[in-house]
Amino acid sequence: GLEVQARLVDGQTAVQRIKFNVAAESTSLLPGDSAPRLQTPTLASVAGDFSQITSAWEPNPALYQLSLDEALSNGKPTVLLLATPAFCQTRFCGPAYETISALADQVGEAANVLHVEVYAGLPDPAQTNWQLAPVMAAFGLATEPWVYVMDANGTIIYRAEGVFSLEEIMATVEA
Repeated sequence: GLEVQARLVDGQTAVQRIKFNVAAESTSLLPGDSAPRLQTPTLASVAGDFSQITSAWEPNPALYQLSLDEALSNGKPTVLLLATPAFCQTRFCGPAYETISALADQVGEAANVLHVEVYAGLPDPAQTNWQLAPVMAAFGLATEPWVYVMDANGTIIYRAEGVFSLEEIMATVEA
C-alpha cells in the first residue's frame, strides 16, 4: 500500500491511504524476450476502413501498413504501440498515439512503427464485451498504453507503460 501526507494551504495535514497489490514478477514480455510474430490488422486487411482498426481521431496511415509478423521479418527495428485512444482507461493513450505518430513521420522507412488497438470489435468494442485483442495476451498485457521497441531481429530492447517521450523512443530506435 501507500500513504501520502500533504500539508494544505491552511496548515492542516491531509492523509490518504491507498491499498494495492504488487506482483512479484511481471506477466508481460521483457527486454531480451523475442516478440511474438503474430498477424495484426492492417489498413489493407480492412479495405481501408480506419474505424475497424483504430479509435484514433486522426489516424496516421503509416501506422497501419504492416502486420506485426511482417514488421518483425523485414530486418528493421520495430516500434509497437498498444493503446486505445478513444476508450483508454488512463489519460495517456491519446498522447502516446500522438508521440508514436510523430515518430513514424520522423523515421520514415528506417524503422517499422505500428499501432494496434487494445480491444477487439472496433468500432464498438462494447459489442464484444470489451474483449482484448489477441496481441494483448501475446505480450502478457491487461493495461494500456504500452510501447515496445524490437531490434532488427525481433528481440525486445525496450518497453514502457503509460508516459514516454519521442526523444526516449527515438534514442532506442537509433541505438
